Amino acid sequence: MRAFECIECGTSEGRHQGLCDQCFLRRSAVISVPQYVDVVVCPHCGALKRGEHWLDVGDVNGVVEHAARGSVEPGPRVGSWDASVEIVEDTPTVFRVGINASLYVEGLVTRVEASTTVRITSNVCDVCSRRHGGYYESIVQLRGHHGPLDDGSREDMTSLAYEIIDHLSSSNRQVFLAKFEEMHGGLDFYLSTTDAGRNLARELSHRTGGHMKESGRLAGRKDGKDVYRTTFSVRLPPFRKGDYLDVDGDVYRVLKVSRDRVDMLLLKTGEPVRRRRDFDDAKVICTEDDVMEAVVVFDSGEELQLMDPETYKTVQIKKPAHYEPDESVPVVRHDGQLYVA
Repeated sequence: MRAFECIECGTSEGRHQGLCDQCFLRRSAVISVPQYVDVVVCPHCGALKRGEHWLDVGDVNGVVEHAARGSVEPGPRVGSWDASVEIVEDTPTVFRVGINASLYVEGLVTRVEASTTVRITSNVCDVCSRRHGGYYESIVQLRGHHGPLDDGSREDMTSLAYEIIDHLSSSNRQVFLAKFEEMHGGLDFYLSTTDAGRNLARELSHRTGGHMKESGRLAGRKDGKDVYRTTFSVRLPPFRKGDYLDVDGDVYRVLKVSRDRVDMLLLKTGEPVRRRRDFDDAKVICTEDDVMEAVVVFDSGEELQLMDPETYKTVQIKKPAHYEPDESVPVVRHDGQLYVA
C-alpha cells in the first residue's frame, strides 16, 4: 500500500484520516430524519407549537417546511448545512416531504437526499384562546379636547391607532386588539397587554400632541394573584396639524403639534412661528379640507392679484414668503379676506 492511498478504496487520495474525499464524505456527510414528524397547529391563526411556545410561521406549507427542517439532525462532523424541500399533500393534514440537503464537512461539499412525513393536529394556541375569550389588560381612551370627535377626526384617529397596533403585533404575537368601541364621543381600544396599551397611548400622544394619563384598577383575582387593568387616557389638543387658526386676529397654519409647543406659519407674511401650547385664544377657522384654489392673475413681485374662487373678483394681497410661483395657489378665507395657504 502506497503512503497516501485511501484505506478503504485504495486510491491515492487518502487525505482525510486515511480516507479519500468520496469515502470520507460517505462516512461523515450524513443526516438523520425521522419517518414521521407530528406537529400541532392552531386552527385559527396557523401558529406552530414548538415545545411550550407558539411560532408564527405563515401558511400550511410554511408550517410543514419549518417542521421538516427542524427534524433534520446532521452528523457530528457536519459543520453546516442547508436544504431545499419538496412538499406533496396527501391529505389536508398529512404531507410527504422530500429533503435535498447540502452538507459542508471540513471544506468539502456534498448533497444528501432524505424524506419524511409531516402529520398535523389542531389545538388552539394561547393567544387565540385569549382573543376568543375577550381577554384584555389595558384600555386606551382617546377623547377630544372640548367635546366629541368629529367624523374626520374619528376616521383619522381610528386609522392611526390600527396602524400602530399592527406594528406592535408584527413583532409580538401576544399583542392584539380585543375590542374597539366608540364611547362618549371618543374611541376606546382594548389591548391584550399593558405594555401594548402604554405603547399605543404614547405613540398617539406623540403623533397628535395629546396629553396622556395612566390609571390602574383591581379587576379581580386569578390563581391567587390580584389582576389589574390599566386605563390610558389620551386627550387630543384643541387643534391639529393642517388646521388653520385665528390667534389675536392673525391667521396661522398649524405645522406641528407637540405636547408643549405648536409650530405654525403666519399666513400674512409666511413667517414660521413657535409658541407654547398654553394659549387659549386660538380659534380653529377651517381645516386642510377647506383649502380652495385661486387663479393667480398677476404677480408684481411684492403683491399678488388673485381671482376669488367664490366671487370671481380680482383681489390683491401682499405676497407672503411661502408663496411658490404657479398658475394657481391654495387659499383659505377668513373674515372675507383670502390668505395663501
